[in-house]
Amino acid sequence: SLPIRTPQLSGTAEPAAPPPPEGPPGKLNVLLLSIDSLRADMPWAGYPRDIAPNLTAFEKKAVSYTRAYSVSCYTAMTFGGVLSGKYPSEIERSGYFFSAYPDPVVFFPELLQKAGVRTMAGHAHFYFEKKAGFQQGFDVYKMVPGIQVDHKTDNSITSPEHAKLAMELLSEKGLGDKPFFAWFHFMDPHDVYHQHEDTKKWGKKSRDKYDSEVELTDR
Repeated sequence: SLPIRTPQLSGTAEPAAPPPPEGPPGKLNVLLLSIDSLRADMPWAGYPRDIAPNLTAFEKKAVSYTRAYSVSCYTAMTFGGVLSGKYPSEIERSGYFFSAYPDPVVFFPELLQKAGVRTMAGHAHFYFEKKAGFQQGFDVYKMVPGIQVDHKTDNSITSPEHAKLAMELLSEKGLGDKPFFAWFHFMDPHDVYHQHEDTKKWGKKSRDKYDSEVELTDR
């Protein structure tokens, strides 16, 4: 048998690049977009009306949790749980609708802030401004201008201005210098239901007008 000879190539070969490390990168920006009163029966879950084309397209390339449950039927209690990592019954709260969270309650944006993460939020309901206590741990915490204060209902239409505010905060100069966390909670599907002029005319019933709210928010 003849020995196998390895051919010698002229020049110096570039070393092979090391394989990328497993798992996500060490530093990530996190953008939390939440929508108040968004039903489970959305188009990506079988609802026949195309009321949320952008979210539907996003769902196709995202992780979709089909068995997710809220920790409360109230926005105030639910987000107390989201921000604290606890059930609402475990969190100290009082005051406005028994849903005002005092400073001793630790919310995770406070931990991010201490770790050097830039934290920002923009909201569109008067409850979020001062009554909740959710501003704890946020470097920037702004409200959509012109919010009406009504303790019985919410007639404001805020999604267009809310999106504008979000884009302004996400365009902040120097934002990419370190990781950031941003949270924007959209309110229009909450109450009252409007038939918006630039959405499809689904009908006159409450669900029809609700669908119009979702379509506006999705846009």
